[in-house]
Amino acid sequence: MEKIIDLVEPGGSLVRQWPLGGGISCSMTALEIKTPNGMNQRLVVREVGEWSFENYPNSVQNEYELLRYLRDCEIPVAIPRHFDLSCKLLARPFLVLDYVEGSPDLTVGDRTQRVTIMAENLAKIHSVDVAVPALAFMKPSAINIRPTDDRLDDDLQEGKIRSVLESMIGQVAENRYTFRHGDYWPGNMVWKNDQLAAVIDWEETSIGDPLFDVAITRLDVLWAYGEEAMLTFTNAYQDKVDLDYTFLPWWDLRISLRPMQNISTWATSFPLLGRTDVTSDSMTSAHRWFVDLAIDALRHSKG
Repeated sequence: MEKIIDLVEPGGSLVRQWPLGGGISCSMTALEIKTPNGMNQRLVVREVGEWSFENYPNSVQNEYELLRYLRDCEIPVAIPRHFDLSCKLLARPFLVLDYVEGSPDLTVGDRTQRVTIMAENLAKIHSVDVAVPALAFMKPSAINIRPTDDRLDDDLQEGKIRSVLESMIGQVAENRYTFRHGDYWPGNMVWKNDQLAAVIDWEETSIGDPLFDVAITRLDVLWAYGEEAMLTFTNAYQDKVDLDYTFLPWWDLRISLRPMQNISTWATSFPLLGRTDVTSDSMTSAHRWFVDLAIDALRHSKG
């Protein structure tokens, strides 16, 4: 880590380092360093994981540029300090950020207040102007509902979900495209004294219908905080953003495909955030309820 410190803070020295948990797409290491003027400073080295490296090879550079821009838009994010794509100092590309004081701990705080703040901040994120040179790397993402292989996840009703989605191809009217976070869930929120200190993990950002983000958060809030919190989040967002919400149930189904074949891995994040009660079984049960709710809403919307 000494070479990384020298890139970010020339002449600085390592005091201590420790791993940070909570994510499955990257590994994070916190560093406490002593600067040449004798001050102590904390940094985070975020090294992309294998999946991210394969799917988002330029993610750390894009995230570096993105965070610089978002801070100017007054979005709560960590200050980016350095990025490296060479894989010479670490096995994979990495990003160095200022350490944000706080925690994504899901066991503390007022849940209603938290999901309301999350909704208000997501509305602000969706208002970010994407037609600027700093975000030229961002492209609209295509809607893909085709299976990537022949396996179907029966526990998560994958065949049923895909059948409903495919039956509505050409019928879904999309909203005006906006900037999207891509993985806006409680584990990516850093809180300090019940205030949102930073939103983290921006590697899946894209441009598209903002209901994609809303649906992602709805399911993850359901897993973390329950049905009432999911509805509170949804209502708070709708109060802030004027959209056509007719096809929100369709987007709920669309994002419900994300954990297919992988929900047991996703479940490993929750104990790291203090929630041993959230398991693959509880997530599967909630997922089935979420899917059935969306299908029922679509059925009623058709008359």
